[in-house]
Amino acid sequence: MVGEYVRIIVSSSTYRGTLIDSKTEDEEVKYLFHHDPRFNDDRLPDFWVAESDIEVCARPTDADAVKIKAAGM
Repeated sequence: MVGEYVRIIVSSSTYRGTLIDSKTEDEEVKYLFHHDPRFNDDRLPDFWVAESDIEVCARPTDADAVKIKAAGM
């Protein structure tokens, strides 16, 4: 899944970005999440997320990103 564009399903839908690394910890796969800068006004650093907390999704167009961000979805 490294390289996939994903949405974190346990958060606001503005938590979208790319998986840039993976590791197995306590028999659970985790991925290093790099927040899409179009949604990352707070400049959050990359962080590890469990595989069960993400879903692959299409990368939104810039116009769609503006709508998603405005709606806070």
